[in-house]
Amino acid sequence: MSKDDEHWLWHQRLGHLSFSEIRKACKYQAVRGLPDIKIPNNTICKSCQFGKQTRTNFPEKEGSASKPLDLVHTDVCCPFRTRSPQGEEYFILFIDEFSRMVWLGLMKHKDEAFEKFKAFKALAENESDHKIKCLRSDRGGEFTSNEFFDFCEEHGVRREFSTARTPQQNGVMERINITVQQMAHAMLDVFGTLATFWGEVAFAAVVILNKKNVQVNNTQTSHEIWYGETPSVKHFKNFGSKCYIKNNDEQTRT
Repeated sequence: MSKDDEHWLWHQRLGHLSFSEIRKACKYQAVRGLPDIKIPNNTICKSCQFGKQTRTNFPEKEGSASKPLDLVHTDVCCPFRTRSPQGEEYFILFIDEFSRMVWLGLMKHKDEAFEKFKAFKALAENESDHKIKCLRSDRGGEFTSNEFFDFCEEHGVRREFSTARTPQQNGVMERINITVQQMAHAMLDVFGTLATFWGEVAFAAVVILNKKNVQVNNTQTSHEIWYGETPSVKHFKNFGSKCYIKNNDEQTRT
């Protein structure tokens, strides 16, 4: 395998992240198991062209956090044309403003958002030993139900909403939402993986982002900020790669 081939292989393994982002991870040694990837002369990737589009900048609400869970962003992605094998059509994202750690949940219906938030709250607070102080979202019905408001009030979670009909104002959430979808489309395209696996590839995209995403003015990944350890990407493989499962059942005949 030539050096250029290795660079492109890691570009695919890392969910088609830009070479500038990969170089940043190499420069700061933010992850383990990643070779010294260079930017190829030809940086045009057909799968990236297929899966990625950009939008113009939009004024967003100010937000700051001095420790984990001071501010959490959330949003629900519009329904996919193809259901997952379990029948899900939506995914919900949660992002911690301080670490930019991302969590994802699959849903069959939007009204499952409240239950997903409760599960996320329990997990994140248990892992970080911090409490969610503020939750920022749009004004979708899944976030404005009485039970959602009552639960947040009971647990001391302040609510913030983006201006009506301007979801772009919650820029942190919008960027991650678009990034996850773009990565998923690109990774599905490489090996022609069936669209029904969009849920699994979205989870893979979130894992990649958490373990590779180096923040502005920081040399650590979201994973390291949250868990306190440098992540490894040595085990990463292309989504859609062929694999074989070894059956260790003693009753299996040879």
